[in-house]
Amino acid sequence: MTAFSVVVRWLENFPDTPGSCQRHLLQSWKQFALLLLTGLLLRAFTFGDPNLHVDEAFYFLVGQEMHHGSIPYVDIWDRKPLGLFLIYYFIAGISTSVLAYQIVAWLFASSTAMVINCIARRWAGIQGGLLAGACYLAMLGPLEGFGGQTPVFYNLFIASGALLLLNAWPELEKGQPTWRTFAAMALCGLAITVKQTALFEASFFGLFVIYCMARSGAPAVRTGATILACAGLGALPFLAIGTAYCWNRHWHAWWHAMVTSNVAKLGQPLATTAHNSLVMFARLYPVLALSFAGLLIANGEALERKANWFIGLWIAAATMGVLSIPNFYTHYALPLLVPLTIASSPILGRRDVGVFLSTLLVAFSMVLFNPTARGEREQSIQSMKKLTTAIEQHDLGGGLLVYDGPPQLYALSGKRPLTPLSFPPPSQSLDRAKREPV
Repeated sequence: MTAFSVVVRWLENFPDTPGSCQRHLLQSWKQFALLLLTGLLLRAFTFGDPNLHVDEAFYFLVGQEMHHGSIPYVDIWDRKPLGLFLIYYFIAGISTSVLAYQIVAWLFASSTAMVINCIARRWAGIQGGLLAGACYLAMLGPLEGFGGQTPVFYNLFIASGALLLLNAWPELEKGQPTWRTFAAMALCGLAITVKQTALFEASFFGLFVIYCMARSGAPAVRTGATILACAGLGALPFLAIGTAYCWNRHWHAWWHAMVTSNVAKLGQPLATTAHNSLVMFARLYPVLALSFAGLLIANGEALERKANWFIGLWIAAATMGVLSIPNFYTHYALPLLVPLTIASSPILGRRDVGVFLSTLLVAFSMVLFNPTARGEREQSIQSMKKLTTAIEQHDLGGGLLVYDGPPQLYALSGKRPLTPLSFPPPSQSLDRAKREPV
């Protein structure tokens, strides 16, 4: 018997009792309140920083510019799908303060953690579900998801789709798809309009539906209709956006942003790609190890074996999404957190071991990203105020061009971008832009 099998056997035999979670956190609203509070504590010190990360500062600028009549890809350009900019458009309609998108991002992150909890507690109990959700929130920081990166939003759609499919599984095995199946596909379609790489997870969910229907022995007509309906619901949001651009004679601008510009995008030097991938792995490896252990020690009951296969294949699909854009920036790994933390839940659900391992994971995350570093945020806020004041003092009534600086300077100074190409150039270091003050 190898040392590894001994460890696995020991974990399987470790006491697994309900503990205080079962006694005090049985109601779902209490679990959601706890995850909301956890998410707030991990993010509150970043609130108010207009230069939190170059990506989300630009997305918020686009949302504000849309209120001035700008059309994404025509008047202001980026490769992200319109769904992302519509999220920021609605947020900017509430308030132009950066607090608006940061609070919404917090609510999305904690809601995603709650969905993770709902999935995981099916076979890991209340403790396993809550700790899986809490680990998701804790790991967002080290992976640059402390603000409004795209996966912070679309992870909620993907996770909710997975929960709906798992709830619909018994009916699918009988060849009787319900509203949950179609709602899951619609949510996947929305996720694709926020980031194209969500296509891989959405495709896995679609293939899962096809697999269940094919094995159910349902009539071919019903199976075919279900597949067509699922494919149509998944593709409908993206196709509707493309149709709208075509109708308004902006098809070429939209197609270039969504497809041709991504195909023609220059890759990074091999040394940079290798460095980025190592950094990504170094930040992910604790949750990777936990997920591997969680899948190994899950009980051998039929339901849990099937669930393990579902989660394992989901991890593979999310990994394909990461590999499809081989720049390997750290925040590209954010979609992996949802299935990885769910896979970790069986071991996190073992009372003493789970609490110990989750504590180690949170400590690891705080070494990489200190959520209480308000001094750094205040320095960034003050630097942005000084820059805005300098712009206003030297304003002779002309335009403003921010070439290698924070995009939010346009909004703070009351200026409109002079060019559709307003995202900072590649020369601006993403590592510098995401945290260091101006």
